Amino acid sequence: MKPVFKNIILYVLSLTAFSCSESKLLQKGLSQYSEHLGYEFTSPISKGPKADSLVVIFNGRPLDSLTTAKRERTLILPFIFVNYYNLKYRVNLGASSLDQDYNDFFFNALLDESDRSGHFALSYDSLPSDSTYTLEITLDTCEATCVFEKTNWSIFYVYGYAMSYEEFVKPTQCKLSCSAILRKGKDVISDKRFVSTKKRSFPGGSNMNRSDMYPLLSSNLVETLCLCTKDCITEIVADVNKSLSEKK
Repeated sequence: MKPVFKNIILYVLSLTAFSCSESKLLQKGLSQYSEHLGYEFTSPISKGPKADSLVVIFNGRPLDSLTTAKRERTLILPFIFVNYYNLKYRVNLGASSLDQDYNDFFFNALLDESDRSGHFALSYDSLPSDSTYTLEITLDTCEATCVFEKTNWSIFYVYGYAMSYEEFVKPTQCKLSCSAILRKGKDVISDKRFVSTKKRSFPGGSNMNRSDMYPLLSSNLVETLCLCTKDCITEIVADVNKSLSEKK
């Protein structure tokens, strides 16, 4: 085998091995940071009487235990004098990037929003009965992802070479969906599904220092999830208010 072709094969094999180790390094780097869950309550405070009693039942959905970085694409174009590669990793938010349990956060945020803008009184210590309303919420989908990508051009010529390298993070995308069933006794008053999707640009630039990029990437994932959570919870409480007013 000619030396040129041997070099091409070695180049391709080394890039393939590098792409596998890079995903492990990316995942390990992200696991060092845990972000706080939270958002600002901006809905108007309900000042009217809260006569209806409401029991909240929440069925959560566990997140993956770890924030993962999986290789999604490896494109290698070895042309002897001009070489190009593109590595693409999909980062999925997991519980390891959160400083508290997400299901606890969702449930407590729902109670806080209900106390703030709900036209009903929460019943904390009673079981559902024919005289109380029951709101059962089930978290169906909860995912926040982004893409980490890196590209490299290498051009070899007679007296040397030129190289171009770039790594960047694409916008975070989040989808949160949950079903909410409002009952009075055994009668179903409302049965709806609430979905919130968000897309949030990465706040940093390209070719950042990894020690700066990792916390920004992690916080961007968590903040996008919090925005979706706020939307869903606000819509759920508003819908319960509407359903109870129509019932009277």
